[in-house]
Amino acid sequence: MVYREVLAIPAFRRLWLGQAISQFGDAFYYLIFVFMVNQITGNPAMVGYVGALQAIPFLLLGPYAGVLADRLDRRLVMLGSDLASAALLLGLGVWLAFDPEPPVEVLMPTAFLLSVVATFFMPAKSAAIPALVPPSLLLQANSLSAATQNVMPLIGVGLSGGVLAAVYRLFPRAFFLTAVVVNALSFLASAWYIARLPKILPDRSKPAGGAWSEFAEGLRLVRSDRVLALVLAIGFLVNLAVAPFFVVYVTVNTEWFGVPTSPESGWTLTGLKAALTALPASAALAGPLARTLAPGQYWVLAAFEGGFMLGMVLGSVLVGRLRIRRPGIAQVAGTAGCALTIVAMAFSPTFWGFWMWNFLAGIVLPLAWLPMNTYIQLILPDAFRGRVNSVFAMASFAAMPLGMSAAGVLVARFGAEAMFLMMGAAMILFVVPMLADRQFRGATMPEPAPATSGTMSATP
Repeated sequence: MVYREVLAIPAFRRLWLGQAISQFGDAFYYLIFVFMVNQITGNPAMVGYVGALQAIPFLLLGPYAGVLADRLDRRLVMLGSDLASAALLLGLGVWLAFDPEPPVEVLMPTAFLLSVVATFFMPAKSAAIPALVPPSLLLQANSLSAATQNVMPLIGVGLSGGVLAAVYRLFPRAFFLTAVVVNALSFLASAWYIARLPKILPDRSKPAGGAWSEFAEGLRLVRSDRVLALVLAIGFLVNLAVAPFFVVYVTVNTEWFGVPTSPESGWTLTGLKAALTALPASAALAGPLARTLAPGQYWVLAAFEGGFMLGMVLGSVLVGRLRIRRPGIAQVAGTAGCALTIVAMAFSPTFWGFWMWNFLAGIVLPLAWLPMNTYIQLILPDAFRGRVNSVFAMASFAAMPLGMSAAGVLVARFGAEAMFLMMGAAMILFVVPMLADRQFRGATMPEPAPATSGTMSATP
């Protein structure tokens, strides 16, 4: 078994189990949330506005979240975040019990507050993993975490694309509510596992300055290291390039797959729908099922996202088994490979063609960030891991409000095909020139030496 060693560590296993369950719930919820925003408003641009709104907490609260992760018990930060997320979702569930299609004025604040909570969870989790496993198993732990982060959503998207797509047609009032309740329960399950972790205390003396001065220390550390500074720039520029992607995603689901396709264009949803309605033995069920399988429905969007996640699972496992010495070169290769698959999507208006390029994008994407993420974790002092993680998260999310807010206008002006071409070309333009920098190109993965878990103190 590839991950036997790292899963033999009880503390890491508990963190992994909690997150696996939580990520399953997130998959049930997020894609349905995006779908419902589009259904309720009838405006794909609103998907971009909601996405931009979710990025704002990372900009406003990211510095403080990173400081807390380097000041407090990281276990308690993660536990509090999970419980707060569960409470928010249960509150939304109560609303949905009376109003299954709530106004966007309810959906947007909920999305914003959930993002506020996630802002505090992410740096604490990123800083916790190197404290729970020895350096020699860190790439394996990151690989497992990434694979699980996609295999559980893959299961969730599969179920939501099948079971909940039928629920949407047969019992529409239960559709959104079911996804919200499942996600709330998943956060409670994650909290139960995290509560059983040992304390994960930062390896540092008592902080002397205020929150902003501590965050500035982390920022200065990033700026003083050329490789870290370039990775920060890549994160901002690449996220700026791909920020409109999900808006384009929703648009092509309607424009490309929301109308019948001709027989010569490949597999057609119309033919499958006609076959179902022609079944005499199941006439009572054939009608609702055919409407569920109608072109442009939720299950089509779920199928494309599921293909991407399946690729991410396979890619993450593959990267975890490789011995990658040059994380900078791996980041450029993975980003450029993903960019080419996005370009190819512009020329793939058939279901299986579009699905294939989503799948291939998922396979190459882990190469772009898993080795570099492990490299950064290995070279950083434990006392700075939370703050540096927040710096990178802020740079990535800073680009999203700009790209997502403009996405609706850009898609309307240029069309989905042109947007795929522009996004892919921009990714290549932003990342390939980084190879000209000798330090970035020559960055070498540190040789991990076995480490003790002295930074943790076990709870009773």
